[in-house]
Amino acid sequence: MIYTLCLALFLVGLYGVLVKNNMIKIIIGLAVMESAAIALLVLLGHGKSGADPLVHEVAAGAVLVAVAVIAVAGAIARRLHEKYGSYDIKDIRKLKG
Repeated sequence: MIYTLCLALFLVGLYGVLVKNNMIKIIIGLAVMESAAIALLVLLGHGKSGADPLVHEVAAGAVLVAVAVIAVAGAIARRLHEKYGSYDIKDIRKLKG
């Protein structure tokens, strides 16, 4: 059941990445996908004998990487907004020359 929720969360993020045209919404979708993957990693590391500390360390590292990815993507989106005046990907593609 809980694995299905992780899959559903991942699919919601994937929908946001593939369907939306706004860069901010795409970044949010990416963050949701990363959160679902990290949650699944933690769930898989929790066995019958208890939590595996190595898996939790890897998950903590994954959270740090996810934060860095979101920060860089947000900075790129902001720079593109300053240059083109829009967060819409279609507008930016039209102005690309």
